[in-house]
Amino acid sequence: MKRHSTEWLAALDAYVGDHAERPFAWGPHDCCTWAAGWVQQVRGADPMADLRGYDTALSAGRVLASAGGLLAAVTARMGPPIAGTMAQIGDVALVRHGQGLLSMGICIGPYIAAPGQSGLLMVSIARAEAAWRV
Repeated sequence: MKRHSTEWLAALDAYVGDHAERPFAWGPHDCCTWAAGWVQQVRGADPMADLRGYDTALSAGRVLASAGGLLAAVTARMGPPIAGTMAQIGDVALVRHGQGLLSMGICIGPYIAAPGQSGLLMVSIARAEAAWRV
């Protein structure tokens, strides 16, 4: 699939739509698995295959700590980041939201979509701290 082709944009729209109302769940639908699922769909390889298997906040924290933290874990699997505000549609991004929480999300224009308690949250791209091209 060529980046930003009609097929690529339709796939992104479908991916976001399929998850729009899905509640957050550690492991099957958290911020990392959400972003990695999109990368896997586009690139054909799961960037977090070696990190899967957690199912609680505590176990997810341990996995990320062993990988050097969220930024280091994503960078090791996706390459050097670009400035978060430079994210383009379909890129994955690290955003700070709520009470200063960090989350991975997917750029959908002026917003980064990330899993929330009752469905996807839309966080302003201005809050993106880093991004990676997909």
